[in-house]
Amino acid sequence: MAGPRRDTRGIVDARGLFARVRFRRFEPAAALRPYLEHYWLIDWDLTEPYATHVVPHPSVNLVFQRYDDGPDTAEVSGIGLELFTQRLQGSGRVCGAQFRPRGVPAVRSGPRGGRADGKAG
Repeated sequence: MAGPRRDTRGIVDARGLFARVRFRRFEPAAALRPYLEHYWLIDWDLTEPYATHVVPHPSVNLVFQRYDDGPDTAEVSGIGLELFTQRLQGSGRVCGAQFRPRGVPAVRSGPRGGRADGKAG
């Protein structure tokens, strides 16, 4: 994995965010680059709450979250159509993998990944 990239695409007020959190993006290994845009990590320890805003990108993210005042979570977030706002407070960590558009293969249902209607996939 390559070193961190200072890429601010999609971040509204990147300067304000970077003044409050430790933010990193990492390039994936060469074999994963057709599928993954980058890995991203955010750590914070704030004395006052802060709201960050991100313009949606046509991609899917696999996200892991740890907050000091709640349970650890994991989720797959899809393509958003509106500005994404996240309120950060206390301390926490969020990390994820951002897939490239069309980097997540279609999920098929049925036996052995075939179609639900029984036809060849």
